Amino acid sequence: MIRRCSAAARRAAACRAAAALAAACVFATAPLVASAADSQSLAGIHWWGYYDYGVVDSEPATLLDSTQTFNGQPYGGWDLEVVNTNGPVWQNAPFFQPLYNDLYQNKKITPITRVEYQYGMTVPSPSTINTATWASNVQGLVNTLKDGGHWWQLGNEPNVNGEGNGWTNNQITPSGYADVYKQVHAVLTTAQVGAPGAHKLLVAPVSPGGVIPGTRWISGSDWLGQTLDAINASGTPVDGVALHAYDGGGGVQQWLADITQQLELVDSKGLSSVPVFLTEWNRYSGANPPDAAAEANAAAFTRGAFAALDRWNRTPGNHNVVGTTWFVYDSGDRNNAADAPWAGYSIKYWKTAGNPVGSSGDLYTAFQDSVDQRYAAGYQSGTRPIPPGVNIIDNFETGSPNNGMGHFDKALTYPSIGWYGFDTTNSAVTRDPGANYSKYWGQKLQIYWNGDSRGWLIRHASGNTSPATNVPIPIQNSGSGQEYVGFFLRTAAAGVKTQLLVDSNGSEGGANTDGGRILDIIGDDQWHFYQWNLLDPLDWAAQSQLFPGSDGVIPGVGGYVTIDSILFSGPQSNATLWFDFLGVNNNGSLNVMTGLPEPAGAVLIAGCAAAWSCRRRNYSRD
Repeated sequence: MIRRCSAAARRAAACRAAAALAAACVFATAPLVASAADSQSLAGIHWWGYYDYGVVDSEPATLLDSTQTFNGQPYGGWDLEVVNTNGPVWQNAPFFQPLYNDLYQNKKITPITRVEYQYGMTVPSPSTINTATWASNVQGLVNTLKDGGHWWQLGNEPNVNGEGNGWTNNQITPSGYADVYKQVHAVLTTAQVGAPGAHKLLVAPVSPGGVIPGTRWISGSDWLGQTLDAINASGTPVDGVALHAYDGGGGVQQWLADITQQLELVDSKGLSSVPVFLTEWNRYSGANPPDAAAEANAAAFTRGAFAALDRWNRTPGNHNVVGTTWFVYDSGDRNNAADAPWAGYSIKYWKTAGNPVGSSGDLYTAFQDSVDQRYAAGYQSGTRPIPPGVNIIDNFETGSPNNGMGHFDKALTYPSIGWYGFDTTNSAVTRDPGANYSKYWGQKLQIYWNGDSRGWLIRHASGNTSPATNVPIPIQNSGSGQEYVGFFLRTAAAGVKTQLLVDSNGSEGGANTDGGRILDIIGDDQWHFYQWNLLDPLDWAAQSQLFPGSDGVIPGVGGYVTIDSILFSGPQSNATLWFDFLGVNNNGSLNVMTGLPEPAGAVLIAGCAAAWSCRRRNYSRD
């Protein structure tokens, strides 16, 4: 893993952390991209900083480490620019040509171009200009910039009235947009192709959220769904989709849920294999006068968001986000940055305003620290494949049994034995889009301690705990001698423990119901996996408290088990548990579901009894 360890004080802390990580084990994941011409990085910016022909701001390339090598190639980065076919010359393609050529050839940046007719009319209505004529104008724009870019975003937030000037009621309709997309896509197939490669047309990102009278005339999800339906019906292939998501105060978890809910919609339209880009994201920091506390919150969000999106991208089964462009780098006014319209979001502005550069609360430093993690660009073929041998039992997705609750659809008070210590009125299990480790949904278990001196214990039942209502898990030979069953969990609560209960060969109770070894849950508010080896007798023990006669012996090869329930216990305090992806890996560890390599020389020790085992359960790059 490449790290920039300069002598400057602002880098010292990050470099010490990097060295400690490298000493333990290095988790560097090679990006999977369709073209070596595209950036290897997840990171990018919106508006590079370009005011005069041929004069390109050099600082963003330093911020993004774009010319440094990673996995033997330039690391690169992404940049989104807005280029219009009409309007002032400084908004048109010839003005941007020197910037694009410099970015691609010298700074190893992959531009994404937001193609528009003009500001406020991102996609022109047929009454403004004939669609075929405008498509030809777009082809001319593309031919001018072909040596610097090949990703083209058609318009911006068409569900917002302010972007639809010229359309009836300022509303860019899904059917109208689909017709423009079809014709522009057709002319791009005959456009000139430069070194970056074949041209790809991205469906415009929506303004996420519901209707706001006078501002957002249709919800983002409704516009996107109807538009993808209309494009699919036209027979035009969708080359990719752009997304927008922001932190309005809900934090990283809500921000990621906003992204993944849009991805679920894209997948529902049969587009799970198309590349997706996040072309606007941010958290507002205030601007004039600078608000140091707000900037510090934005800095913390930035670090957490990069780490969360990288984790999402590495998880098999998830539709990846290829690249991101923070809105914005440049504040929009080089002469009076504090009063510029976008100063409150600007990385460049906050470098010299608010918290000092190098401090943890500085937005510029937080972005640079995130770049130093070398988060890889997402998988361009859409959804990262599930590794061979992994079978999913429950992941709570739309369409799964019991309204998405899968086998874990019972109240926390079911069955009548195996629980105590929680408020039965307020404690609950719900399906939640913010609880997703894999795909788009998971479960949230909210436990309110009722004052019991023992703390609390829940028995999260699978089916009705009987084998007939659960999925048989065959016990089979494995070349590694490992066949693991387990799940992913996240909590900030301390002192939580878990135990998996299984029934043997279709029978339950007595000697037929046994428990996995009790494991300590890591209370760092990060996702970890907890697993038990079906081929290792030492991973199993009697559960005689609930099942007198339990002997701790499960079937050998040729037999099978079913999930009875999962026990969670905690101390005298409340807890929130985020639970997702219960499955089996017939070829070894569930580590494969983290997208991280197995640490060299590792021997499985459940319950984090050794430092390496805690790390191997932690999917994140610390």
